[in-house]
Amino acid sequence: GVQAPELPPTIFLFQRNLERASRTRDELRDEIRTTLFHELGHALGFDEDGVDELGLG
Repeated sequence: GVQAPELPPTIFLFQRNLERASRTRDELRDEIRTTLFHELGHALGFDEDGVDELGLG
């Protein structure tokens, strides 16, 4: 049979949570960047300790 292509991993960022953690647009931008890089670390197979060691905690 025909095998469907595998979908790439998806990272969801929750807008309101990020907005609540930020007081300014600059803080929001930094929080988005930090969260995205942190989650990319997990997507690449790193656990919490590994993500922290990479400076993405």
